Amino acid sequence: MYIDLEQLRAALAVRDLTDPTRGPHAMQALCDALVGALAGAWGASVRATRGSPVVTARDNYDRLYYPADGVARDARYTRWIGPGVLLRSQTSAAVPPALDALAAEGLLLPARVEGWKQPAFVHPEARAPRSVRARALLSPFDSLIWDRARTRRVFGFSWRSIKPDRSLPLTPQQAKRRYLRLREAAVALRAPVPCTNLRIRSTRAPPGRARSRAQRDSVRVSASMT
Repeated sequence: MYIDLEQLRAALAVRDLTDPTRGPHAMQALCDALVGALAGAWGASVRATRGSPVVTARDNYDRLYYPADGVARDARYTRWIGPGVLLRSQTSAAVPPALDALAAEGLLLPARVEGWKQPAFVHPEARAPRSVRARALLSPFDSLIWDRARTRRVFGFSWRSIKPDRSLPLTPQQAKRRYLRLREAAVALRAPVPCTNLRIRSTRAPPGRARSRAQRDSVRVSASMT
């Protein structure tokens, strides 16, 4: 189902409050402050990309790895203009064309990754380290791992959150315990609420797998919990 011409005109007439060419607005000062703070903290240069409100389904969904049957593509949430063309439903739709533009300028290099069907890019000055000794405790909704397919593809493990065996009698406190199960390890987590530190009480490797050095270490992770 497609929107009609009047609906399209009305949508395109909506002002982008962040665009200074459309007149001043407080939103621009807010965005400038945020961008300036991040650029200073990261030591990065800034390039502003302002994409068209009309995009392809490939940029809005396919290249962002939305499943073909994902509910986000439904007409309830998507204003289709024609076959494969829609009003942009998210600013992330500007990311694939921005990557293409950087690659065309040589600021990113196309890369091939064994076992991947998806395109990849690498910074021209990037160097692969001989080893990586780093660890972090992430929530299931952290942007680094929320896409489970991407997590498997990039990091080589699968995760899921589980509750204790419901067949066991549990006290109210025991029922609050949660386990984070990885292909490499299962981690039992417990913390009083509210708190500012979360201690990993124990880790264990799945049957048949040796514990890694990271799993053997005692790790304290600072966390914001409410």
